[in-house]
Amino acid sequence: MSKKNTIKKYKIKRDCWDLDKAFLIWLHERLPVYLHDAGVLVDLNFHKFIYHEKEYTQRELVVRMIHLLDSICAGIVDLEEEYNSINEVLEIWSLVFHAMWW
Repeated sequence: MSKKNTIKKYKIKRDCWDLDKAFLIWLHERLPVYLHDAGVLVDLNFHKFIYHEKEYTQRELVVRMIHLLDSICAGIVDLEEEYNSINEVLEIWSLVFHAMWW
């Protein structure tokens, strides 16, 4: 096994003990890049989703997830608010998941 594969495997193994937080960090790092890069190539206002009985564009929901993840990852919310924010991120992610490509 190459050294590169060993390092990659170690990082994955390290993330697995706290996979919930690792996923949030992973998403937090990537959503702003997706918003910037995909927004140049595809119309992020094309797909519409119903969330809490209101229609939102994919762009609006990605921006909302970024805002929530900023607060969660900065640790500026209390435990109950963090729990609710994480649930909201996961709900939104499940809505937009199939449209998150370019």
